[in-house]
Amino acid sequence: MSKTLPQSAEDEFDTTRLFPRRTAAFLNLWYRSYDEAKAALREHPDRFLFPYRTQFVVCEGSMLEFLTIDTNDPDWGRIDHDWLSPDDPAAHARLALRLRLLLTEPAMALPQPARHGSMRRP
Repeated sequence: MSKTLPQSAEDEFDTTRLFPRRTAAFLNLWYRSYDEAKAALREHPDRFLFPYRTQFVVCEGSMLEFLTIDTNDPDWGRIDHDWLSPDDPAAHARLALRLRLLLTEPAMALPQPARHGSMRRP
């Protein structure tokens, strides 16, 4: 089963922003099909299912928390932790707005580690 959101909903938040390099240490489960990912989510209901380009990811809540995302937000339960097939479209829209503001707005961007070349010496 191929699963995608309507284009207008996908435009609300680019879920690839949830997986920057700094999250590589987390144990995420990657799948080629939505059905496989959904089955994994049923086995691990404390995780979260997202699309990533042509694949599907079931990620740890601790990874989202690392990105300062509130995994205790009741809207996650309302969408059953499944970004692609939310039980409550209004909850999905609220989460999409919060994620977009948190991870894409310049004023809310997460701090980046300092690079040695950018440090000034006294």
